[in-house]
Amino acid sequence: MKVDGRIQYDTHVHTMFSTDSVTPMRSQLDRAKQLHLKGICFTDHIDYDFQQKAVRWTAFCI
Repeated sequence: MKVDGRIQYDTHVHTMFSTDSVTPMRSQLDRAKQLHLKGICFTDHIDYDFQQKAVRWTAFCI
């Protein structure tokens, strides 16, 4: 969403929990901060491997 001609929010972001992205959630958050966004919205697709990926993501975060 643009405010005063500048993007303030990204309301359609995919992470590694979607089948069409390999980007970790942390990377998306870090990039949003670099771009000085006020907010982002994760819009991942249904992924039937979610539990396996969630275990890998949890291990990555620790």
